[in-house]
Amino acid sequence: MPEDTLVLPSHGDPFMGLHPRIAALRAHHRERLDKLMEFCTEPRTVMDTLSVLFRPLPVPQIGFGLSEALAHLRHLVRAGEMAQVLEGDCWRFERR
Repeated sequence: MPEDTLVLPSHGDPFMGLHPRIAALRAHHRERLDKLMEFCTEPRTVMDTLSVLFRPLPVPQIGFGLSEALAHLRHLVRAGEMAQVLEGDCWRFERR
């Protein structure tokens, strides 16, 4: 897409500058992935990871936080950087 493409996001105001925004989003998500890799040197639940990724979340937002954390963890599993292991009735994630 050209640099002068008008972006009409579903949240927030329209803006120009698609490529810098994409770069910023990629960097943000890489930072999150790196934090998870550092934290998961021992098996961790998705709930354990919330404190690493977010400030304390209000109760109504915990579900959103869990969803985002799980998406990042599953990405790392698919990339072969993280293992997902079922311990009893709980999934845990650990850096490979």
